[in-house]
Amino acid sequence: MVDLAIFHGAVEGVKGGLSDQSLNEAGYTYGFVTDGLLARQDAVVTDGRIWQRGPGYKALILNNVQYISEATAQKVLELGTDGLPIIVVGTPPSTIPGLPSSGSLAQAETRIQARFDQILRLPTSVSVDNIAASPRALLSANIRYAKGSQLTRELRLRPPPLPTLIRAVPQLSTRNLKTAWSLCAAETAMQKL
Repeated sequence: MVDLAIFHGAVEGVKGGLSDQSLNEAGYTYGFVTDGLLARQDAVVTDGRIWQRGPGYKALILNNVQYISEATAQKVLELGTDGLPIIVVGTPPSTIPGLPSSGSLAQAETRIQARFDQILRLPTSVSVDNIAASPRALLSANIRYAKGSQLTRELRLRPPPLPTLIRAVPQLSTRNLKTAWSLCAAETAMQKL
C-alpha cells in the first residue's frame, strides 16, 4: 500500500519525486497520478482509499497545481465527496490547460474556481501554503503513514528504554517490542563503531 497520491498536471512528477523531503521525513510514501489515471473507471473510493486493490492511496494531494482540466476537477470533487481526503497545496488551480471544449476561457476558469470552492468546503479537504505543511495536515485528518515507517525510523535514531516503548505503542506485543528494541539498540551501537 502507498499512503498518498500526488497529482501533477505535467511531467514535473516524473523527474523522480518531490524536491521538498517533508513527506519522506514524516514517513509517508507516495506515488504520482495524472489526469488519465484519475479518469479511469476504477478510480473510486472504497473504504476510504482510492484503488483499494492496488496502491490504496489514503489521500490525494494537489501540489501547486496551476491548471487542471474540468473533468479532473470534477473527479477530485467526486473523490472528496466520497470521503477521500484532498489536500490542496498552494493556490487552488484557476485555469485549464489549453482551450475549453465549450464556451470561453473565462467561463471555463469560472467553472474551475467554483469547483475548487466546492472541494475546499468539503470536510475531507484542506488547503496548506506549501508541501512542508502537508504532514501536519495529514495527521490532523487522521491520515497516518505506512505502518511502522516512522516508528522504525525513530527507534533506529534513538532507541528509548523498553518501558517507554511499551507505553508508547500499546498495540504491539511485549515480545515484538523487546525484539524491536534489541534490534534498534544493536543497530545504533553498530553505527557508532
